[in-house]
Amino acid sequence: MSTFSGRPLAEKLGMKASQKVAILRAPVDFEKKLGRIPAGLKILDQVGPDMDFIHAFYLDAATLKRELPLFKKSLSSKGMIWVSWKKTGKTDLDREQVMEIATAAGLKAVSSSEIDQDWSAIKLTLPALL
Repeated sequence: MSTFSGRPLAEKLGMKASQKVAILRAPVDFEKKLGRIPAGLKILDQVGPDMDFIHAFYLDAATLKRELPLFKKSLSSKGMIWVSWKKTGKTDLDREQVMEIATAAGLKAVSSSEIDQDWSAIKLTLPALL
C-alpha cells in the first residue's frame, strides 16, 4: 500500500464513500496500492454517466486526446479525472503535454501526485462557473 503522510493513496486521490469510480488500464498492483477503500465505494472498469471519479493510465497522447473529451461529458458537476502517465519508458506523454491536452478539452488542472516510482498523475476538474 502506498501512503502519503500516513494516508492511504485512495484518500490522497480524493476517493470518498459512495462515489461512482472508474479506473482504466491501471497497473496490475494498483488496487493494492490504493490501500483502504472507503465504505460503499464501487470501482468500475468503464466510464458511465455522472461519474464522481475517473482515473485512467496512459502510454500515448493520441489515446488521451481521444478519451478526455468523452470523460469530461461523463463527469458529475463536482467530479474529477486523474490522468496518469509513465515517468519513463515507452510513452510520448509528459506533464506539460497532459496539461495542454486537458486545457484543449476544457478541463482545469488542480493538483498533481506521484502514484509510485513509475507513474505520475494530474487531477482535472470542470472549470468553476463564475
